Amino acid sequence: MEQPQKRQYLLLVIIMAAVLAGGFYIWQQQSQSAAVAVAPSAPTVTTGSATAGADIVVYVSGFVVRPGVYKLSGELRVVDFINAAGGFAAGANASAVNLAQKLTDGMQVHVPGNLSPTTSGGQTTGKVNLNNADKKQMESLPGIGPALADRILEYRATQGGFKTVDELKKVSGIGDVKYNSIKDKVSL
Repeated sequence: MEQPQKRQYLLLVIIMAAVLAGGFYIWQQQSQSAAVAVAPSAPTVTTGSATAGADIVVYVSGFVVRPGVYKLSGELRVVDFINAAGGFAAGANASAVNLAQKLTDGMQVHVPGNLSPTTSGGQTTGKVNLNNADKKQMESLPGIGPALADRILEYRATQGGFKTVDELKKVSGIGDVKYNSIKDKVSL
């Protein structure tokens, strides 16, 4: 009878180690996603410039072919990182991004999607536009935190935008309950 107890104890230790490793991995991913967003329409002030040969790491998100973290060297601008990410994806609002802006280490470049038409009379709906919202706007929805906002933005970038609001259900972490709580607060 002692042998089955040892197996149970060993199994418990293995499960606990896997849970700890998974928790550490999630914590690492969330801490890496904290980046400063580059506001495409607002002027920004850089606190320093890159020296020749210095590595700059920038997170490129939104409507680009391959969103992700890129490391390049030299005096770099937004256009260099968008090119490294494969260029603009279909549906990108390229004119909303200042391609000539210089970047510093740790920044984020977000390429928004094309604006969707407004409701009748040119009035906006006051809802979060799934195809145009940035991470902060996504996080304003009930039950949407930084990690889930990132998954929504990633889905949007890889799928070329949302065609229907129901597509939100395809994003990992959005089930029927969460979908029902936000479906009336979003638009296309």
